[in-house]
Amino acid sequence: MRLTTHEKQLVALLLIILAGVSSLVLIVTQINSLVRNIEETNAQIVEENLRRVKYQNLRSNYETILSEVNELKLNSLLPTTANFVKVVEEIEEIAALTQNQIVIRLGDTRLSKEGFELPAGTSNIPKSTTDASNGLSYIEIEVTTRGNFANAVQFTTMLQRSRYFMNINAMRLNRVVSDGDARVDTYFSIRVYVQNVIVR
Repeated sequence: MRLTTHEKQLVALLLIILAGVSSLVLIVTQINSLVRNIEETNAQIVEENLRRVKYQNLRSNYETILSEVNELKLNSLLPTTANFVKVVEEIEEIAALTQNQIVIRLGDTRLSKEGFELPAGTSNIPKSTTDASNGLSYIEIEVTTRGNFANAVQFTTMLQRSRYFMNINAMRLNRVVSDGDARVDTYFSIRVYVQNVIVR
């Protein structure tokens, strides 16, 4: 059977339409695939941005918390106006435990657990100073103990283990003999770091 020209044209048109529809289906499929890829990539970008924001918030919170914890730890080592006498009490307790007699001075002012003993004619107590190397305020106190050499060593060892942040800047030992009894006078210059200005 022979096809007429008109039928040939119809078959050719049908084949062209079929090829066009197939191409269109293929293009639509590829476009759908690309759209899905774009949507997935966009979702991943959004998720990554959310993760980044969460990370930055966590890091900021962590740094804030860490800073607060470090400040709390530091403040627990640094006495305040209210508890500076506790530093003096601790030093006196260490002296008692190590069987040393003790005198604690802040300039011309004698300190004890009962408080400050201002000498006659003194109107104020010396000020705290700021350490340029670390920015912390400190008060320089002088401690003199009397006992034997072993007592002085014990006192120094226990003082270094104090719960307060302090540095022994200078130490001098003097042997004192009275009535045949040898004793050791130990002079300490101690820098006690404080949270703020304790005395003005």
